[in-house]
Amino acid sequence: KKDLTSAISMEELGITAGFLTAPFLTGAILIAVSAGYVLFGIAAAFLLAAIIVPSVASQSDAGDEAPPKQPKSSWSTGIFGGFRGGLVYAWQNPTLRTLLAVGFIGEVLAFNYISLAPIFTTDVFNGGSGLLGALEGTMPAGELIGVLLLASIGYRLVKAGRWFLVGMIAVHVVAIPLALSSNLPTTLLLLVVIGAFASLIGVLQSRVIIEAVPQESRARLLGVQQMTWGGGAIGGFTAGWLADVFSPGSAVAGMAVVGLVLVVIVALVGPQLRRMSISSQTD
Repeated sequence: KKDLTSAISMEELGITAGFLTAPFLTGAILIAVSAGYVLFGIAAAFLLAAIIVPSVASQSDAGDEAPPKQPKSSWSTGIFGGFRGGLVYAWQNPTLRTLLAVGFIGEVLAFNYISLAPIFTTDVFNGGSGLLGALEGTMPAGELIGVLLLASIGYRLVKAGRWFLVGMIAVHVVAIPLALSSNLPTTLLLLVVIGAFASLIGVLQSRVIIEAVPQESRARLLGVQQMTWGGGAIGGFTAGWLADVFSPGSAVAGMAVVGLVLVVIVALVGPQLRRMSISSQTD
């Protein structure tokens, strides 16, 4: 298991590379092609992936021993039943309960600068589409730096739960001056920093789940983990509403302060996550 953190980091690297290149690639395509065709191409790519991935999975499982037959159930029962089972399992495990709660708090409250990036671009920096692309691409650049660093030294982070909490606290702390910054170089630097810590959070959250959950239950828990990522949509909606009432900077900074307080409270109430260790290099 000593290379597991590095392996997860490399997976995160592929995702981050997509986030990093997509804004620039999309902008370049939009110069020559209308937005409707771009959206059609994205939908076609998702459809192609939906066709290819199951076939790859079935080929990789072809040589494996056939799993025991499960009772027949409807598609909806299987999907929602598995998700409900994952939630129950996580709730009954103090480490996972704290891990997923803190992760959901972060998704809702820590990363709303990117959701309001178009407003910051025009209202704070008086920029246009080029600056917007730079702002949206800088955080993934920080994530790229973070995953490359984790791929090389991640095996040394034995106290994965503690480092996960450090990263989550850090993104909330960095989000406050980021939201209030009106200096472009400072803003870009803070976006790189918050991106690097975001990669730390993502990799270690997956690592803790894999380490803390038996193999037969991991898929359900990783599914619940991905559902918590939907908190970003809730955060973006809330940040937009608060920006109308107050200002974009106040909205993002205020939500980050609330998130920081909640993360600290949850971490103190659930000490099991802070104490959790993962397999070291010598395992």
